[in-house]
Amino acid sequence: MMWFRKKEEEITIKKMAEIAIGAGTLEFIYIMLIAWLFFGAQNTFFGSDAPEGFYFALMLIILVISAAISGVLVLGYPAYLIYIKKIREGIFTLVVTLITLMVYFILGLILVWLM
Repeated sequence: MMWFRKKEEEITIKKMAEIAIGAGTLEFIYIMLIAWLFFGAQNTFFGSDAPEGFYFALMLIILVISAAISGVLVLGYPAYLIYIKKIREGIFTLVVTLITLMVYFILGLILVWLM
């Protein structure tokens, strides 16, 4: 009955790093899109005569959905690795993802400082 199981694939450090850097980059792009939406959406979508309560309620809904999406992007693959008992690999992937986000944050600070 073991013939239908897929042979367990070896997870290399290079593959984990590529996935983690990709997740960090996707998270950064997603954060930039949500930031653009927060700062530009009120005038773009609602005009100046929209009620402010509606705008803030919509932004809170977007914030909650964004937190869920960010959780999946950052914690999804590491949680899967930990679930299949590859704890070191999962922690490594999570740390590399967070380091990638920190690098983007520092680059953003430098960019703002230079302007």
